[in-house]
Amino acid sequence: MITQLSDDQELESALAADLAVIYKHSPICGASRAALFEVKLFVEQHPEVPVYMIDVVNRRPLSQRVADLLKVRHESPQVIIVRDGRALWDTSHFEIQAKALSERIAEAP
Repeated sequence: MITQLSDDQELESALAADLAVIYKHSPICGASRAALFEVKLFVEQHPEVPVYMIDVVNRRPLSQRVADLLKVRHESPQVIIVRDGRALWDTSHFEIQAKALSERIAEAP
């Protein structure tokens, strides 16, 4: 399941998770459509990992807050693996692949 993030309170809860994936999505971007397919595939393979999505068009300030809090450059589409409020790994655009996410989750300390 992919949970939509729409405010700071929901973001704080997501960042408090032991391990989570934050996916930044643009509903008007072709690369985001391809990335969403990969993220959904990852969710099917790893239902135990919470995945959160931010609409970067409609929730731009929240998306920027993620970049600021996690100290990662804002991109879209983008996935960020988070552990205990810290970014462990991120990638964007066509590098977003279910296999890569699975490998990084398996390597997460």
